[in-house]
Amino acid sequence: MHRGNNRQDIFESEEDITRIKEDIEHSLLKSGCSLHAYVIMTNHLHLLVTPKDKEQLTVFMQSMANRYVRYFNAKHKRTGTMWEGRFKSCLVDSEHYLFAMYKYIEMNPVRAGMVMELADYKWSSYAHNALGKADKLISEHPLYKALGDDSQQRYKNYQKIFDKLDIAKEESLITEATMRGEVYGTNGFHQKISQLVSRSTKLAAHGGDRKSEIYKDQAGRPLDFTLISLLDSVSGSVWEGRYEATLLDSENYLLTCSRYIELNPFRAGMVNDPAEYPWSSYHYNALGIENRLLKLHSN
Repeated sequence: MHRGNNRQDIFESEEDITRIKEDIEHSLLKSGCSLHAYVIMTNHLHLLVTPKDKEQLTVFMQSMANRYVRYFNAKHKRTGTMWEGRFKSCLVDSEHYLFAMYKYIEMNPVRAGMVMELADYKWSSYAHNALGKADKLISEHPLYKALGDDSQQRYKNYQKIFDKLDIAKEESLITEATMRGEVYGTNGFHQKISQLVSRSTKLAAHGGDRKSEIYKDQAGRPLDFTLISLLDSVSGSVWEGRYEATLLDSENYLLTCSRYIELNPFRAGMVNDPAEYPWSSYHYNALGIENRLLKLHSN
């Protein structure tokens, strides 16, 4: 799930949803990933994806997110990111929990009270998986294909599984695994993956020595295989993307850069004199007023 920063609505019209679907299609082709289930809500989307490898998952997510940001910003004459942090994901034990993931994703509109019947919500994979309506975004998972010899048999059997499957106890566990970057599956699956990647597939409790090898070995990043991709839904950034920096020729331009920085309040019309603005290094550098944040440059 990608979520809008500060949980703002980022899919406000059919035009927006059509655009994000185009961006998903483009990015699937670019990355070679396969999409099995999805739902597009007003402020986030959920995706069930099988990447060729974890690098290609990143290619897919970045391509999709960046393309939509450019469209959204141009449409609303704004700048900066609209996503709430980096996407998060969990590795899914497909053999035991694939259809639980399908239902977890496709039930979102009902849980949110947007519709009474899933068939009434057209911005998800439910129409393809349960009703047999072709969706060019969807690549059917081998376990889905195994539900029948033809499309009609598959979607009818999918409906039966969907209706009978009780995921009430699973929902919070799926969310937690995704937010923490853990594996979601049986104990045997955890052991298998742990041996493959030579590290724990579950995060330890909060606290402890973050510099220790044990801490560094904890799971906390996406793994391979089938994943449900989510973006951080807990807290959003207030910053406009990543910081920007430049390498400085201190010998020739140090004082120029100091002046460039310290004159910002004056250029912005906030003060008539840099000495009137207390929240900069001008008082230390130009007036000799002590500031414990600063150190004299060696040159």
